[in-house]
Amino acid sequence: MAIAQEAPVLDALVFGTPAPPDPSGWRIRFERAVRARRRVRLCYEDAGAKITERRVRPLEVNHVGQEWRLIAWCELRRDFRVFRLDRMTSVTVLRGVFPEEPGRTLVDYREVV
Repeated sequence: MAIAQEAPVLDALVFGTPAPPDPSGWRIRFERAVRARRRVRLCYEDAGAKITERRVRPLEVNHVGQEWRLIAWCELRRDFRVFRLDRMTSVTVLRGVFPEEPGRTLVDYREVV
């Protein structure tokens, strides 16, 4: 018996509004990393055009308006960060599963915002 492959959901509803397109192409990769609890190394260009390399624990992918975002625990800053997917220049999903640690979960993020 063949196992069906996951297909991207192009017309998904998120919070009752149509999900916008993801021109960056990173959304599906991050959604898989979130489900598998895999760390990600990314290069990110901030609003000032400065590029930094980050190693993060991805917690959630969502959108605000037309902007896709990644909520993550940033190991460099040792804090929660929100990254715009359209500002990422490279993304690598790393091996191994990160542990669920108090203070670094999506529930903890929601308590501080």
